[in-house]
Amino acid sequence: MNLKFKQILILLLISIMIGCDRDSINTPLKDDGVPPNPPSGLNVWRARDGQVGIEWFRNTEAGTKGYNIYRSINDTIKFMLLAYTNDDFFLDTGLEYDSTYYYKLTSIDIFDNEGKFSPTVFAKPENYFKPITPFDSRINARNWNDSIYIYLSWVPTGDTDIKQYNIYRDTIPNFEIAAEKLHDSTYQINYSDTSNIQLLIKYYYKVTAVDKGNLQSEPTRELTDIIFNKPKIIFPENNAEISFLSALEIELISEPADYKIVIQKNEFFDIIREINFSTDEVDVNRTIPISNIVLESYRYYYWRVITYSNSSSEPNSFTDINNFKIVPQNIEE
Repeated sequence: MNLKFKQILILLLISIMIGCDRDSINTPLKDDGVPPNPPSGLNVWRARDGQVGIEWFRNTEAGTKGYNIYRSINDTIKFMLLAYTNDDFFLDTGLEYDSTYYYKLTSIDIFDNEGKFSPTVFAKPENYFKPITPFDSRINARNWNDSIYIYLSWVPTGDTDIKQYNIYRDTIPNFEIAAEKLHDSTYQINYSDTSNIQLLIKYYYKVTAVDKGNLQSEPTRELTDIIFNKPKIIFPENNAEISFLSALEIELISEPADYKIVIQKNEFFDIIREINFSTDEVDVNRTIPISNIVLESYRYYYWRVITYSNSSSEPNSFTDINNFKIVPQNIEE
């Protein structure tokens, strides 16, 4: 047998072997009724502040799709199915600090055959650390329609044992949180303060998170805002009929502010002109020139004035919506 023939024969054999391997890979699994082995290496990686985290090694048997997690509280007998996952970890949250939690797992295959239990692990998630400070805290003073209030909001942290948020308030800046400064508490991640609120008074706030063990976070940065009075519309007044529009006139509020004036085609939207300005002037009339605006005759247009504080994108105060109509003057020949 010459060398060239041997090389061809070897290549042919390799091709046959590769083809067999490919066939075996593509062959679908069949249910043999044998459940998968339990996952190994079950371990507690976190146990504190109402949380228990467990992890394990994945079952490498073909056809294993995931794991059932069983839990028992304060005993090793009354295990109940807690969750299913196809991850190799699980975080159990919202737990009691003084209870002991027991966990064991089974593997599940794609035919829903469930294997034997893994060994059991346990942990007590005691209250060790105070919560993280709520972040992205914001404030918006509001004189909206017939209500005045100060709206606070914040983003919760990853702590899962939060009982409430404490709201501290003062009218003096740089205040320290103390029992006498505690204004209210809430379970929500926002708060509307309507209690003894007055116009043109600057209020200061700090927010803390409190867990079920009454540990309290550090406070947020100090938030401050002031509820403005409403600007007044001077010209054109509501339901006015005018021959043309070359300027608007308003009365400014009693605090320096950012202003927005909008003119629109109806009461709700379709803005055709938006004017923005800032001023330190207070309680005076202000004329705002209007140019390059085309208004149809005998049609109503709507406008309002809005104020903003703290460079907020949310309004502080605003006028009612007013309307006016363009009615051309009769020209005598």
